[in-house]
Amino acid sequence: MDFSRDTIEKILELAAVETIDVAGRKYTSKPLHKVLDPELAPVSVNTLTGFVDYILSEKDDYPINDVMIQVVDHSTVKLISTIQGDFKQRSTYAVAGASWYQNPFEFGRYYDTESFNVALQSLFDETGDRAKILEVVGNLRAEDVKTVKDDGVTQQVTAKVGVVRSEEVDVPNPVVLKPFRTFREIEQPASKFVFRLKSGQNGSLPTCALFEADGQFWKLEAILSIKVYLADATESADHLKHIPIIA
Repeated sequence: MDFSRDTIEKILELAAVETIDVAGRKYTSKPLHKVLDPELAPVSVNTLTGFVDYILSEKDDYPINDVMIQVVDHSTVKLISTIQGDFKQRSTYAVAGASWYQNPFEFGRYYDTESFNVALQSLFDETGDRAKILEVVGNLRAEDVKTVKDDGVTQQVTAKVGVVRSEEVDVPNPVVLKPFRTFREIEQPASKFVFRLKSGQNGSLPTCALFEADGQFWKLEAILSIKVYLADATESADHLKHIPIIA
């Protein structure tokens, strides 16, 4: 009787697993797979405050002496276990994610002056340069941006002064701003930006844009600030001081 390939493979699957010794090494007649214990989903919070509250509550039964805090990046923090068991597993008990804080401002995109003004006030923390930009943008006239003094760094625009007269003013560059880009419990990292204006079309107001100019260094600053915050927040509980914070 002839058997198909699928039938033969099914028969082999049903056969008992045998251990074979070949030249002093042990092999099995069928592949073996790890059987892992099911894990609960980690507790998810949106703030560093909630993350610390979970650790301090000690409501869940995890080995407090075998955990560490991992600052994954500027918007993610995890409470994880050290490597456990014969299968070298690692558990995640809690995750704090600030993804909903991520700044929706689009760097490199030109905005109309009204949208730019609103975004600068609602999506950025206060700095001296923010005030300067708001003053320039808020007083722009519906005229072309002057480019006679544009050397790639400094631009010159016509802005209203008082009620009736106008004058040419320099656009500050680079500017130091603090967009909301990480957990609100820490101070927002300051970064340098290039502020540019482009002439409007058909008598409309100029458009405005910000270009990042710090090589993403702000992310490193945010990670270190998060580590300091967590260390200070857990210091009140003596038995939690030993928890390492990896950043």
